[in-house]
Amino acid sequence: MERDIASANENAEQARAQAAAARALASGADHDVADVRQQLRAHTQTLNALRQTQLDHYREFTDFRTETQANFAKINENFAKVNENFATVNANFTKIESTLAAFAVGQMHITRLIEGLAGK
Repeated sequence: MERDIASANENAEQARAQAAAARALASGADHDVADVRQQLRAHTQTLNALRQTQLDHYREFTDFRTETQANFAKINENFAKVNENFATVNANFTKIESTLAAFAVGQMHITRLIEGLAGK
């Protein structure tokens, strides 16, 4: 019976040692899980900040694109006006050329009349 008691005491001591080892391992695992959770939170915050930055840049780009398109529309309108003005200038030059041609004909007629009076 003493042997049985000694064996039971030894088993109990081993069980206590194993329980203490199990508690130490569980404590370490709990600490590791806490570290992983902390890293996961940090990564999540970083990804959220990156997402916000991308959204901000997208909005800025969209605003820039809209502004650029509006400016190009104004430029196109202005070029259309310039083209209209050039068309008017061309029409006026055509009128001037026609008037100058008429003057030239008139001057030639006057020159012939003067020459005729002068006896040439």
